[in-house]
Amino acid sequence: MYMLMVNRLSFRKINICKNSKVALLIVLTAIICLLSVADNANCRVPAEFEKSSAIWLTWPNTDFILDKPVSPVFMELVKSISPYASIKLIARNESERLKIKAVLRQLKVSNVTVYTMKYDSIWIRDTGPIFQIGENNELMGLFYDDRKHTREGVIPLLVDEIDRKILLHLRARRKEAQIPPEAGGRSVNGKGTLLAVESVELYRNPKMIKKEIETELKSEYNVKHVVWLKRGLYEDELHISFPMTAPVGRPIVTFGTNGHLDEFCHFVDAHTILLAYVTPEEAESDSVSSENFIRLEESYKILSRAVDQDGKPFKIVRIPTAKPIQFTVAPYDNIYNAYESVFRFLGYTINEKLPLNVVPVMSYVNYVIANNIVVAPKYWEGALPYAIKKRDEEALNTLKKVFPGKIIIQVNALPINFGGGGIHCITLNEPLHKF
Repeated sequence: MYMLMVNRLSFRKINICKNSKVALLIVLTAIICLLSVADNANCRVPAEFEKSSAIWLTWPNTDFILDKPVSPVFMELVKSISPYASIKLIARNESERLKIKAVLRQLKVSNVTVYTMKYDSIWIRDTGPIFQIGENNELMGLFYDDRKHTREGVIPLLVDEIDRKILLHLRARRKEAQIPPEAGGRSVNGKGTLLAVESVELYRNPKMIKKEIETELKSEYNVKHVVWLKRGLYEDELHISFPMTAPVGRPIVTFGTNGHLDEFCHFVDAHTILLAYVTPEEAESDSVSSENFIRLEESYKILSRAVDQDGKPFKIVRIPTAKPIQFTVAPYDNIYNAYESVFRFLGYTINEKLPLNVVPVMSYVNYVIANNIVVAPKYWEGALPYAIKKRDEEALNTLKKVFPGKIIIQVNALPINFGGGGIHCITLNEPLHKF
């Protein structure tokens, strides 16, 4: 295909003179540009449980809650992952890059490369490229022109072009995606099946119907089969609810991505799906758990009837949801305006800056796999109920069962959860490929 493109370029007569040298340079540049465009007919998107050559992160420059700093979570991830996979960390500028390097030296952390690129968000799983592997194990990828598609009516995610910048840095062949990559909303088994969530895809692509989105997903991920789940976790959406038991106090605000898959469901191997659950007893304890019980059992029924690309049923393993915890967000917290905007978006009026009760989206499914290690969330700390510690241990035991032979490390992800994401959301797997 690419040779055909080259042959169509005009190479009739090139006289070696000033103008022809310039013309030759232009032609060669055009050839390079043509060859850099990916054809994904013979490529695939590897599953996250396959080998990774590196894990990407974008360094945070703010804390969502002032007394819960985000950067220690990032550094804990870097320390945990770096013995098992290279870390590619992006700083916003040279000054920040040098500061990060100094901290890494102080902590004696190696196998980390720090780059400088401009970006807007720490959620690199959703804003970064969709990596693909082509013929001969060549690295390729999808990028998305958020500005162009926003003008066309698509709901914007975040506009920073970090996906294109990473692919250019890696000199990977690339292709423009026609729907937002947003990989936190999808999971592939590496064999031809993709999991997706209707609430996410239809919201992000309001001018498309589900069938059109599925056609695009099959084309861009080069999969044969898409399994659709209806909705994600309740607290991963914009909601205002009230306590189920008296006394009824201030309303509870939830804030997220409209139902990303990586908060409740994942492929752990080509045939096994990890799915969160809420017990019937918990469903009666609070409004968040009650709604999640309905949604997760709905997903279980869909997956129980679903088959893979070869018509074979899946093995489904259940993992507990994290216990919902209410926190107070004060007007001086950086994330306050985002939570307050939920009130306004849903038609409520706020006349003064009052503290808000929030339930951050917390999940044991929001982990990152980096070759022989899995870094997953935990939530218990000294002041919290012992039941949360017990739930952390239950989740850890489940992860050990579905990832036999891998090291499982738990990191407190709560400071990130206040921003609407988790460990999986702030990391991006670069698959093993030919260099």
